[in-house]
Amino acid sequence: MCRVLTIDAFKRSTAHIRAKTRVPLKQTFIVHGVRVAFIVKFVIVACCFLLSVCSSASGQKEAPSKDSAATRILPVKPVPDDDLENRLKNVLSKIDDFKGIRITVKDGVVSLSGMVSRSESKRKIEQLVSRFEGVLYVNNRIKETPEIEDRLVPVLVRLRDYADVFINKLPLIAIAFIVFLVFWIVSRLIERIIPELRWFGENKLARSLLARLFRAIVLLVGLLLILDILDITALVGAVLGVAGLAGLAIGFAFRDIVENYLAGIILSVRRPFSVNDYISIEKHEGKIVRMTSRETILMTLDGIYILIPNATVFKSVISNYSRNFLRMFSFSINVGLNENLQQVRETGTTALGSMNGVLADPFPFMRVENVGEFGVEVRFFGWMDQRLNDYFKVKSEAIRIVKVALDEEGIDMPLPTSAVYLKYPDETKRMEKSGPAERAQTDVSVDSQIEEQIEKDLASSSEPNLLSDQHKQND
Repeated sequence: MCRVLTIDAFKRSTAHIRAKTRVPLKQTFIVHGVRVAFIVKFVIVACCFLLSVCSSASGQKEAPSKDSAATRILPVKPVPDDDLENRLKNVLSKIDDFKGIRITVKDGVVSLSGMVSRSESKRKIEQLVSRFEGVLYVNNRIKETPEIEDRLVPVLVRLRDYADVFINKLPLIAIAFIVFLVFWIVSRLIERIIPELRWFGENKLARSLLARLFRAIVLLVGLLLILDILDITALVGAVLGVAGLAGLAIGFAFRDIVENYLAGIILSVRRPFSVNDYISIEKHEGKIVRMTSRETILMTLDGIYILIPNATVFKSVISNYSRNFLRMFSFSINVGLNENLQQVRETGTTALGSMNGVLADPFPFMRVENVGEFGVEVRFFGWMDQRLNDYFKVKSEAIRIVKVALDEEGIDMPLPTSAVYLKYPDETKRMEKSGPAERAQTDVSVDSQIEEQIEKDLASSSEPNLLSDQHKQND
């Protein structure tokens, strides 16, 4: 049976789905804006490609008609040579480029001689003469003139004609220039205003991308209007076709660069990390310095820069250790097989609970992990706040504190070796206990050396940081 879904039921189902997958409005708008931008770019490139294909196809269709018109065979009728020669001379005398051409006709064969300034004129006169009725063959002996003056005069004449056309169109050119100036100013204002608006979210890159998109649209509209004013819209198809093909060629040639750029845009919108976050990407760990349009830059704890392409970051699993301020640490210790594990738990957890930097809630705890040949492996767990203390310092100090506490209680921590004990009456049963100096706790405050180096790098770098807005908010 087919179920009919009413409009009310459809609205309730879609509302239920939207309630489960609700995303903040600003973030949704940014994501859809980026998608629309890429869709618009793809449509423009596709239209340019189609225009170029259509123009080339129309050119191929028109070409045969021109060639056929130029080379079509006319019916040959007997025409007196004198009449044909006089007619050809009369026609060529009225064309400036052909006035100095000498013509002789004998039995329908036309012989041409003289000098022309351009090879194109030589070809045109032959085509013209061959179309006259009664012409059987054209013997073209015309040569190009070696005189500089004869070559320059036609060029100067054409330049004068172009200048006359330019002067006649000066009012239209002035109007077109004013239109271009107005649209250029409007596009600049749009590019400056949109990044300041919060309608498009807090992402700096998304706002900048939308600003550039709107500016490109405004400039494109202005360009089309200018071409229409100057009556040269016929060039639009050719220009767009060339631009579309060039865009496709550049896209394939710089595929990796485009991939990194798109990955940078998506990462800047999703924001899986921010400046100074300690993260792990594949086998690389370090703190985030900045993210550019090409790569993400990390600094390891020993001060080494690592540059990872944005495409690799986008495809990899990212472990962000700084996103949650509370972080658990753990370490394992081997105790003797004959030791009281309850006493080991109470001693270790009490020592951790009284340590500076370890949270009392949740309280430290211990787990028995393995019973081996030489001892029992136990693991101690504790929580710390990364905003107040350094993770590695706290873990190091916790190991030391627990070890000192177990020594003071006389709890054996055997090594994985075979040992022979010789007991004498006057020797103590246990090893000497740790002194009070070892109970003193060391500094576990946040280590800011790497953060200071990152701040210096951000201050000295001229590259745009796609995480700059979030960095300022965290500060």
